[in-house]
Amino acid sequence: MFDLLITHATLPDGRQNMSLAVQGGKFVEVKEGLNAPAHDTIDAGNLLVSPPFVDAHFHLDATLSYGLPRVNQSGTLLEGIALWGELKPSLTVEAITQRALTYCDWAVGKGLLAIRSHVDTSDERLLAVRALLEVKKQVAPYIDLQLVAFPQDGVLRAKGGVENLKRALDLGVEVVGGIPSGLPSIGLPKMSWDTVMTLVSSALVISLVGFMEAISIAKAVASKTKQRL
Repeated sequence: MFDLLITHATLPDGRQNMSLAVQGGKFVEVKEGLNAPAHDTIDAGNLLVSPPFVDAHFHLDATLSYGLPRVNQSGTLLEGIALWGELKPSLTVEAITQRALTYCDWAVGKGLLAIRSHVDTSDERLLAVRALLEVKKQVAPYIDLQLVAFPQDGVLRAKGGVENLKRALDLGVEVVGGIPSGLPSIGLPKMSWDTVMTLVSSALVISLVGFMEAISIAKAVASKTKQRL
């Protein structure tokens, strides 16, 4: 006997009248018109049954903060970043946590069960980091929440940027990331030789992987279009 049987489901690939059997928290059989005993049965009524949705880029520490401390009058990214800078001094762990948990409840209601969220590490208090780590713990039973350490004010430009980034990772943030806004001005960043040597090996590997990927794509396109590379 199955734990759960979902009947009359439409799948993302277009198949209809499908049955999905669940045992031990896993789908163990997907078959058209399956009729088998189960502890619970749900008739999907030909509605779509799909895997949970995934949000690969979000800022959970800033969610539901519209109007704080004021409305973004221009609607631009630059003013939004400026507003976040104005809001940060008044942030609290409790406020960030509550807003994030509210959003997670909404997300589950819409079938969103995996979120990759940036979390600002520029604040030396790391309030957002501590808040979202707590949120991650609370929503773990139903949302796969991955946190990305995001130095909003810059790693080398902002005071304590590198140290804050390392502290965030030590606290439990899994990934390091950053998103540039616009094209940077031409120039050499101010960094120590030790920092250069730390980054150079990874930079070379990333460059090589990118080059190989570009060549692979070019060859595939050339083959399909019958052009010489």
